[in-house]
Formats: sequence, C-alpha cells, structure tokens
Amino acid sequence: MQVDEPDQIGRYVFPNAGEPVRRLTASTSLALTPIKVCAARDEVAPLLAPPWMIDRVLPMMTKPALEASETSTAEGYATLVAGAGDVLIAMAVTNTHDIVAGGRVALIDDVAVFDQIWTHEAHRRRRLGSRVMRTLENVAVQRGAIRGMLVATEAGCSLYSTLGWRVYAPYTTAIVPMINQPGSTVRSSPAP
Repeated sequence: MQVDEPDQIGRYVFPNAGEPVRRLTASTSLALTPIKVCAARDEVAPLLAPPWMIDRVLPMMTKPALEASETSTAEGYATLVAGAGDVLIAMAVTNTHDIVAGGRVALIDDVAVFDQIWTHEAHRRRRLGSRVMRTLENVAVQRGAIRGMLVATEAGCSLYSTLGWRVYAPYTTAIVPMINQPGSTVRSSPAP
C-alpha cells in the first residue's frame, strides 16, 4: 500500500503470519517500507530474513458495530471534517484557528479504518481525542460503514476502550533499519 509520508514510502500489510511474509522479506529489503502483520512477535520473528527486524508490537482493536452518537462541544473548540473520496480527516480547532487534535478514517466497503488519532500535549484531558473519534465514527456511519478497526498505542488503547473498542489481536511491525541515518544506531562498515 502506498503511503508517501516522509518516514514511510509504503507498507505491506498481512492478515496473519505465514509463508508470504517469509517470501517478501527474502526478496526485498527496502527501508521506509515496513511490513505489518496481524500476529504476535513470536509468530513473525522467525519469518524475517536479514536485515528485517521487529520494530514494535501494538494492539489491533475492533468495534464490530459502529454507531452514530452526539458529539459534545468543548468550550473554545470547534470540530471540522475535511477530505475527499474514501479518506476523511477530523480536526479540533481552537478559537484562534490552531489545529490541536485530529485523526483520519479510510472507508473500505463496510469497514472504517481509523488512523493517526492525536491530541496536542497542551490540550489533553479535554476529551478532544474522544470528540475526534466520535466525529469520525459519525461520518463513517453516514457513509455506510458498519464496523471499525485501528491499531492503538498503549495510551490510545485506554481511550478507545471507553468508546466501545476491544483488543482483537497483536499487530507486529517489521522494518529494515535505516543505515547511517540520523538517529539510527545501525552503521555500515567503511569499504576496505
């Protein structure tokens, strides 16, 4: 899947660990193109050919029955929705037009895939993350989505649980480490 972000060109997504993961890691080692597998670390790690390595494991969560609901308004904030086609973005904006929380949803058939939900640190504990999620869920339901899925951080997992989401499976990410890049601990040896 094409992503075209500064830190990610694209990604490979697999519903489970298996031979296709092994074949892919044996045939390509492109940095900035992670492999995402809906399986535990110990199922994915043996399938990885060098230089692939496990980057992280996060919980995949699902909500089997999306539902429209009222979204409360926090004083001093407005919620906006933008987007085209099957990808929509919700943003919480201050009276001074600063975007302080947001997220996006991609609609695929009757499934809504929620992604990149965030709240600026200075605006946390004001239920803006919940408002962004409810806004995206409402828009997804209006467009025919029945169920939802997302991959959560540890902090996000507790928020999503309060909104009716449940952990479905571990979601393992494997990467090719960036060599000789700022922040990387992987260095190539100089040529003799």
